[in-house]
Amino acid sequence: MNASINANTTTGSSNYVVWRILDGKAGHEAQTLGLVKALEKRVELLHYEIKAPTRWKSLSGLILKNFAPQESLPPPSLIIGAGNRTHLAMLAASRVYGGKTIVLMHPTLPVALFDLCLVPKHDSKKPGANVLLTDGVLNPIQPANDADPKRGLFLIGGPSAHYQWNTGTILEQVITLIQERADIHWTLTTSRRTPSDCTRQLVDLSYPNLEVIPVEKTPRGWVSEKLQKCKTAWVSEDSVSMVYEALTAGASTGLLGVPSASNKSRVRNSVQLLLEQQRVVRFEAREQLPKLENDTILAEADRCADYVINHLLEAKNT
Repeated sequence: MNASINANTTTGSSNYVVWRILDGKAGHEAQTLGLVKALEKRVELLHYEIKAPTRWKSLSGLILKNFAPQESLPPPSLIIGAGNRTHLAMLAASRVYGGKTIVLMHPTLPVALFDLCLVPKHDSKKPGANVLLTDGVLNPIQPANDADPKRGLFLIGGPSAHYQWNTGTILEQVITLIQERADIHWTLTTSRRTPSDCTRQLVDLSYPNLEVIPVEKTPRGWVSEKLQKCKTAWVSEDSVSMVYEALTAGASTGLLGVPSASNKSRVRNSVQLLLEQQRVVRFEAREQLPKLENDTILAEADRCADYVINHLLEAKNT
């Protein structure tokens, strides 16, 4: 099997080795990066990034006990992955080299095959011996230390398996917020799911306190940087991962209404949980946004890193 390697180390000697299996999807890679960064704050580690082979190569490697990266690597303490394509590769790597496996989702394979599954609460009903439930998916966002209350951010998504779309409704909500909060300088960006007609109409908006930057013009990491500067964020309800990123940064977070495709959607259930916890508010209740408690900041990557250290790493050395 071939695997592309990218090594990253913390300063000083390394006590642990992490293999991060990547499937090429930015969302999945952000989840595992969040966990790795949280671990790096707590322990010294050597971190390798390995591109996942095809499922067929991973399956044959698991059966034949063969997983051979392009370079000779130190054996892993942890093997981390997110996304269906990484699951078999993780198991194959563990069978050949050892190392505890951590999957960041409800896996398509039996959970018993992995040492730890970090599963969003909306994807699983209960924890287990090797299942830790999380508030949303992990991310590498850090709490903002100098966010400006006079800066706000709009994050616009698009139709998905869980949500439909209404461009007119989105425009009405955005315009209302811009006009009502003329004291805030707003920045707006779209996503790759945003319909082209919606993007076009958003770009055509002309307000002195609004800057529109379509996703095509934003480099990787742009949203993370903006969340460090903006105290307020309004996110279209379909973009649930962005909602959790805004909360992790400590932004006062509101939801732009989007038609739901199903009342039984697991993503919709996740949003409903946030509403019940009073972590976010809907557009219709926007006057409540300043009243949200300051303890809405999430630190799920840190919490999971502590769990990994206590239950997988230190437990292994005792």
